[in-house]
Amino acid sequence: MEKIQISNNYIFLDIDGVLNSRSFGIEEDKLKLLNELVVKTNSNVVISSSWRLESSLYNILKDKIENVVGKTTNLLSRYTTIEKYDKIRLKEIKKYIGNNNIVNYVIIDDLEFNNLNIKNFYKTEMHIGLTEEICIEIERYFSGTKK
Repeated sequence: MEKIQISNNYIFLDIDGVLNSRSFGIEEDKLKLLNELVVKTNSNVVISSSWRLESSLYNILKDKIENVVGKTTNLLSRYTTIEKYDKIRLKEIKKYIGNNNIVNYVIIDDLEFNNLNIKNFYKTEMHIGLTEEICIEIERYFSGTKK
């Protein structure tokens, strides 16, 4: 499936704790919610998950998720501590945003981001994953009726 940038809306997507909640892999109900969200909001998807680092996993994501247009750069080092992981991920996302002049975006992740006060961040719970309620909030954000 060929992916092209179709709009100015971007979703930065984590996988673990977003598209799965009980095991490794992708849960079909979460995938359906995400793909419906991408279509409804006419969004591009950028993978910010560690899944992007393994080419076979990234290729699976590109096949299953609507309109994946890229992935963030890896700024992790073998010295990155778990306490700094959220800040590194946010730095990776901000680098992609800056390099691509992106203005309208959301971040979907189960990380806490240590209360970094990101207005367009939608937190999932690790043991629940993406929900219909979160998707509705994101639809409202992109339509300009919330946040």
